[in-house]
Amino acid sequence: MNLPQFLIASGAICMLTVMAHADDDLSAYLSRQNDQARLKEPLVLREEQNGIAGPTGTTWVVEPSGKWRVEKFHRIRGGREEITVRQSGQLTPEQLTSLAKQLAAQDLANLPEKLGRDVKANPHRYTLKFGKKQVTITAPARRSASIHQNLMKSAPAQDSPERTPWCRFAELAKAVEQAASDQHE
Repeated sequence: MNLPQFLIASGAICMLTVMAHADDDLSAYLSRQNDQARLKEPLVLREEQNGIAGPTGTTWVVEPSGKWRVEKFHRIRGGREEITVRQSGQLTPEQLTSLAKQLAAQDLANLPEKLGRDVKANPHRYTLKFGKKQVTITAPARRSASIHQNLMKSAPAQDSPERTPWCRFAELAKAVEQAASDQHE
């Protein structure tokens, strides 16, 4: 089995696994204001790589209104982060509702706070935050075009209890990465 076939098979297995955890109640993630769909909280996906110069990476932000932006960041003197917005846009009400459905289907509210092993040297972290809920995965540095592909390549073994939440996180990262970009499906 070649790598693309492996990724497709792994993704399909993860999708079947996470469907069992689907929670179609959107009220935890979506509200209506003036008859418009809105996220209840900002949704943030952060990819961070630590190195000699400190953390650098990318953040995808979807505001409750559906406005989104992709930011690059790096640490500067004094511990502050310098942020540069690379892309921005606006989700349609349908896209915002679709994103909320992904949050519910992958049961973000019940994902564990941490997944993966702590890495002492130059850790690579993915953090997903929605309101007070925050989930962080420590994984190998990205070698794939997307976060989803990188996480699926580094997912725990099939028999690991960490595999299902890992796959659910990977699916959510994919949804955010796709929503907060100029390349909507």
